[in-house]
Amino acid sequence: MLFLELLRISAAVFLAMLVGGTLGGKISGGPAWKSAIAVFVGVPLSVVVFFLMQGRGSPASLIAGQVLVGVTFTWLIGWTLGLRFYPILGMLIGGCAFGAVALKVCLVVIAASDAAPY
Repeated sequence: MLFLELLRISAAVFLAMLVGGTLGGKISGGPAWKSAIAVFVGVPLSVVVFFLMQGRGSPASLIAGQVLVGVTFTWLIGWTLGLRFYPILGMLIGGCAFGAVALKVCLVVIAASDAAPY
């Protein structure tokens, strides 16, 4: 049951990051498809690195490392696709902002469902 909850949260946050990154890149002057590809490839790569690093540090350092790797991969993929500085920055800000909001909403919904009487 816990695995399904984590899978749902991960999917919601990933989709929110994809939408936010695409919108942020588009608003900042880049093509939306390039921003979408960069987020779609960069974020899962950071998750792979996160799982490879399990057991090699504190949870906070693992999460900080995952964010750093995700931002770096997404930046490099966007730059390789031809995005310039401001569209990449908009893509990263939009993706992180939408992802953070989605994570907060998921956690509030889980807390509310746990607190509800049966």
